[in-house]
Amino acid sequence: MVAVNGMHESNTLQNDIFGNSPRMVGLSEEVQKMLQQFSPEQTRSPAVSERISRISAIADALESVAWDTRKKLVNLYTETTIQQWLKAYESKVAVLEEHQRARVAEVLMMAA
Repeated sequence: MVAVNGMHESNTLQNDIFGNSPRMVGLSEEVQKMLQQFSPEQTRSPAVSERISRISAIADALESVAWDTRKKLVNLYTETTIQQWLKAYESKVAVLEEHQRARVAEVLMMAA
């Protein structure tokens, strides 16, 4: 990503939003750890196995939705930052144009 207005220096962007920090462990792995505490041999009834697989599927779906939402938030933040930067740049250009017009008018008045 192109650094816009110092964005490359932002710890929030680098660590929290763009995810340079390690990704959280999935819920299905947590469920497996919890089950090993109660049943180290991992013997479970078919009903429990079915429920665990459903919980794992739901956890994976929630994690996928969370990452999609995160991507959308990053894109929105980037777009907003770029728009603010462009607006500030546009304002500076307008000031410079006005200054140049005043200088040209001053030179023309002196020449006349």
